[in-house]
Amino acid sequence: MELSKRWKDRRTERWFLDAVVEEEKIKKLCDVIPHIPSQQSIVDHYWCCFSKDEKEIRDFLFYHVFLSKKGFDRKHVDDDVLHFGSILTAPYVLVGLHRSGMPSHNDIGLHTGVLLATALELELDVATMGCQAGFVKVKKFNKLIRKYRNIPDKNHLIPVMAVCVGYKERLDKEYFYLEDGTRVNTQLSVDKDRKPNNFVGKHEQ
Repeated sequence: MELSKRWKDRRTERWFLDAVVEEEKIKKLCDVIPHIPSQQSIVDHYWCCFSKDEKEIRDFLFYHVFLSKKGFDRKHVDDDVLHFGSILTAPYVLVGLHRSGMPSHNDIGLHTGVLLATALELELDVATMGCQAGFVKVKKFNKLIRKYRNIPDKNHLIPVMAVCVGYKERLDKEYFYLEDGTRVNTQLSVDKDRKPNNFVGKHEQ
């Protein structure tokens, strides 16, 4: 599919198929990260990529980090906490970790955009997630992240963004409940009515 059409058809996917993503595509996606420019050449964050096999940390991200306390669509959601099916089901989740004590130069946002564009070029479906209203267990997360990754940094690391990649599955339900009672969002109605970003062209002559 033509890349521009993939951008036009893109949605923030809320559910992913249990399908294998080619290892070569994930390698190409991760290989881009060291070459993305940083503002003032300051490294203020790390990226880590977690597969579904790393269940302990993936569950922590799902239950305790990337969630909304209020929900995005109060017309359809009555409860206070909203969990995201993309974090639960994506074959791979890349997490941007801000280094506490470092000035924020919005590099994570820039990097997220590059990862989104690269994933689309690789013909993957993507969900970008910045709702981390559930994150309060800073020490527990930092102990857990260092269990899975050898990060040479004593600063606390704060999960700020997630980029979920795989192959989408569109569900009719907007949300459903897991056996433990957790409500999982599968399709936000805001995606159906998404407004385009503003672009200002030249004056018509």
